[in-house]
Amino acid sequence: MKQPDWLKNLKKFEKPELNKSVKQLISTFVPFAALLTGMFISISIGLPYWLVLLMGFITSMFMVRIFIILHDCSHGSFFRSKRACNILGNICGYITFMSYDEFRHSHIIHHATTAKLDKRGIGDVWTLTVGEYLAASTFKKFMYRNFRSPYMFLIFGPLLRFFIINRIPSKSTKGKELTNIILLDIFIPLTLVIAYFTVGVWNYVLVMAPILFIVQDIGILLFFIQHQFEDVYWSDSKNWDPLKAAMQGSSYYKLPIVLQWITGHIGLHHIHHLHPGIPNYKLNQCFKEVPELQEVKPVKMFQGIKGLSFKLWDERNNSLVKVSALRNSG
Repeated sequence: MKQPDWLKNLKKFEKPELNKSVKQLISTFVPFAALLTGMFISISIGLPYWLVLLMGFITSMFMVRIFIILHDCSHGSFFRSKRACNILGNICGYITFMSYDEFRHSHIIHHATTAKLDKRGIGDVWTLTVGEYLAASTFKKFMYRNFRSPYMFLIFGPLLRFFIINRIPSKSTKGKELTNIILLDIFIPLTLVIAYFTVGVWNYVLVMAPILFIVQDIGILLFFIQHQFEDVYWSDSKNWDPLKAAMQGSSYYKLPIVLQWITGHIGLHHIHHLHPGIPNYKLNQCFKEVPELQEVKPVKMFQGIKGLSFKLWDERNNSLVKVSALRNSG
C-alpha cells in the first residue's frame, strides 16, 4: 500500500537534537532531585506530613517526565547513540523502579500488535470481546469486571504493578530482560538498607510511596486512554491497517498545556504510533506543522476518564461497549 506524502514527511522530525535532549534532562532531573531532597529534609525535621505530600505530588510529576524519557530511550529516539539511550534508559528504570529492558521488550511488541484483536495479551490492557465474555465462566466474568473497574485501575492497579507485574518475570522472560528484573529486585531492598543508615526506612517509605503510587496511577490511566476510547479502531491481523491502527487505534488525548509538558506530549499518541522514532519534544511541533494530524478527533481530558466504563469489544459493531449494554440488549 502506497503511503501518503504527508506520512513520509514525518521522518524529518525523527532526528534527536542533543541540545534539546540535554535541556529536557536538566529541566527534569534537577527539580526532581531538589524536590526529593526537600521532602526528606522536611520529614526529618518534623514538618507537617501534608506539606510532604504536597511536595510529593509535584515530585511525582517530574518522575512521570523521567518515565517519558525512559520511553523515548526504549525507541532509541532520545539520543542518536543506542548505547547512550540504553544507559540513560536503565538509569531512568532504577529511578522509577521499572525494568528498562523488560519494558522495551514488551513495548516493541505493543507497537507491533496495537489494534490487532488476535494479538492481544502483551503490552496492553486485558480486553475481552463480547463473545469471549458471554462464553466465560461466572468466575472469569467476575474477575474481568473487577479488573476493569475504576477502583482497580486507580487504587489496586498501582500496587499490583509495583509489587507483582514489575517484580515477577513471566515464564517467557529471559536474557537481558530477566537479568534486568532480577537486578532491580535486588536494588529495591538495597535502597531500604541505605535508607536504614541515612534517612530511616519509615521516612523513606513515607516519601517514596505516595510518589510511586501517583506515577503508577498516571501511567495506567494514560496507557488506558491512549488505546481504549470510544470509536477506537481494532481489527484482525488479516485486515489490519497500520495507518488506521495509529490514527484511529491510538488517541489524540488533548490535555491542558501544563499536563502536556509533564507527559512529554504523549497525548499525541497517534503521532507516536505513526513514527515511534520522533522524540517527545518534537511531537507538538510535528502536530502543528502537519495539518493531516490535526484532523484526528481529540479525546478531551475528562472524556478519556469516562472511557473506563467501556469494557468489551463488540465484534459485530466494531466498537467498545459497556457490560450494561449486554443486559439492556438481552
